[in-house]
Amino acid sequence: TLKCMDIKEEREVCVKVIKNNKDFFDQSLDEIKLLEYLNRMGDADEKRFIRLYDYFYHKEHLFIVTELLEDDLYQAYTQYHSEVILKLNLVA
Repeated sequence: TLKCMDIKEEREVCVKVIKNNKDFFDQSLDEIKLLEYLNRMGDADEKRFIRLYDYFYHKEHLFIVTELLEDDLYQAYTQYHSEVILKLNLVA
C-alpha cells in the first residue's frame, strides 16, 4: 500500500497495488465488489467500514484507492502502550 495525494479531490488516500497474479487479481476483484456494496449500503463512519474511492487497471496491475486510515494495529498498540507506561511513571 502507498500513501498518496489525490490532487483532484485534494485529499490523502491509500493506494493498494495488486500484483499481476491471477489469484491476487481474483481476490482483489471480490474485495472491490464487497467494498462497493458496503459503500452503497450506508455511511462508512456510522457503520465503521473503509471508503472505496476508486479502482483502476494500469500496466497489468490493479490499483484500489481507499480512504487513508491512521496507524496500523501495531503502531496503535505501541503508542497506547507507551502512553500507559508514561502515565504510570508520572503517578509513581
